[in-house]
Amino acid sequence: MNRVKIVLLVGFLNVSPFAHELYVGSRMVNFDYEEKDGNGNFLDGETSDFSDISGIEIALRFDTTSASLNTMGSYLKLLFFYARGSSKYEGFLSNQSIDNIHYSGTTDAQIYTGELRVAAEKIRDDHTFSAFAGAGYRHWQRDLDNHEGYGYEEAYKWPYILIGIGAKWSIDAAWSIGTSFYYQHAIDPKLDASLDGKITLDLGTTEGFHLDIPLTWNFSRRFFIEGNYAYDYWNIDESNVAYGSSGQAYIEPRSATKNQIISLRIGYGF
Repeated sequence: MNRVKIVLLVGFLNVSPFAHELYVGSRMVNFDYEEKDGNGNFLDGETSDFSDISGIEIALRFDTTSASLNTMGSYLKLLFFYARGSSKYEGFLSNQSIDNIHYSGTTDAQIYTGELRVAAEKIRDDHTFSAFAGAGYRHWQRDLDNHEGYGYEEAYKWPYILIGIGAKWSIDAAWSIGTSFYYQHAIDPKLDASLDGKITLDLGTTEGFHLDIPLTWNFSRRFFIEGNYAYDYWNIDESNVAYGSSGQAYIEPRSATKNQIISLRIGYGF
């Protein structure tokens, strides 16, 4: 298990007894990744159905000042997401003797993210408005080793900052619907590739946005069930040039991920 993943999980376990709200859930990811050259021509891509990549999510909320009707409150929120599975690969692969072999197949994938958010919220009669900022860490691993000798392993990873807004509207005493939107910007994004030895590429400007639309059913005073649709977008600019052990130059072209995520959660307010 990756060291960063262990640190994130252990951190969650250590602070969970102090939380004011907790939810755990499952998630399914509709994956959509595409690389293009400088002229906008397709180089390679990966896609998946919702059932192909799945995982878990955990969130803890810590109220720092409690909000009441028409007053402002604040809280901290810790989130952890993990999913793995396989995606459909379409593009061009290389080995030591042949370049640019067209290939269609499958790729093993792992994605995990940890976030810390600081938020302020205001409660009105039938809705709540919030603004938040935070920081996170994202790791996506593509395992191409099974592509008939042409593949290799890649890991896209970066810390990032985020800033956004959210709102939630009461439908009735038990049901509510909400939305949140935030801008996300990577800090010093990297790509590690097990290719020609091992190379590390400094990715270009990496930024995007994230949208959530949760529907919540409070079926008791403390328990709730929530379904959530999310759209997560990252645009990754072209990398620098790096050299493998053979002296060959490598560059990562511009790419984008446009992932859709469906989650089902159960939560408890302490």
